[in-house]
Amino acid sequence: MEANLRVTLETLKQWEKAMIRLRNGGEDLGDRQAQVNRLSQQLITLLQHPKVATELNRLIDNARTLSPEEFDQLQTELEHPSRSLVESERRSLLPLMPSGREWERLLAEYRKMQATQDPDTPPKPANSEPSDSLKTLPTDTQMLVQQFSQMQATLVEHLEASREMSRKPKKRRKRRISLGILQTTVGIALLVGNTRVFQDHPNASYILGGNSLIQAMRDLMGEET
Repeated sequence: MEANLRVTLETLKQWEKAMIRLRNGGEDLGDRQAQVNRLSQQLITLLQHPKVATELNRLIDNARTLSPEEFDQLQTELEHPSRSLVESERRSLLPLMPSGREWERLLAEYRKMQATQDPDTPPKPANSEPSDSLKTLPTDTQMLVQQFSQMQATLVEHLEASREMSRKPKKRRKRRISLGILQTTVGIALLVGNTRVFQDHPNASYILGGNSLIQAMRDLMGEET
């Protein structure tokens, strides 16, 4: 099982590098796009592998059994996570390893996302409906695959549009695309990496990883996802 997870994470890392090469442009754009397509299909196949999919679904199902109060409390705690939690999450991403600066950027985006929630919303009673945030997170591996496919298509679309822009708008767009690539990579990696038995914070990984994907989609698609 560990071998399946490592290959999945290694393929995700290769996909991230291929997306960055495509973002950077060049005369061989066709070849770069073909590489992205090939790696994305490999990644989807790996995510749908029975052993990987079973573990992902178990992690997701367990996290979604949290009560609305527990879920919302954990979301609040993740706005300023402990050092031990951050180190555990970063360790779960191996062989990927976002830099400290990238990790802080992801947490800043998470806090920004939480800040958009209505502060006047009253606490939910016991046994109430799931948090609104929970409703947008992947409910199973198939939904995760769909979100990844949708996100890649959106990233490529924005990259193609940016090539026709003038310098300043292009720079802003590529900055957002870079963040989208990072959010997509880390979002999936947190879910895959935390199916490992030694991880201590699977629920936090589900929330951070799922929110990372949702934030990337919202920012690039310009609509609520």
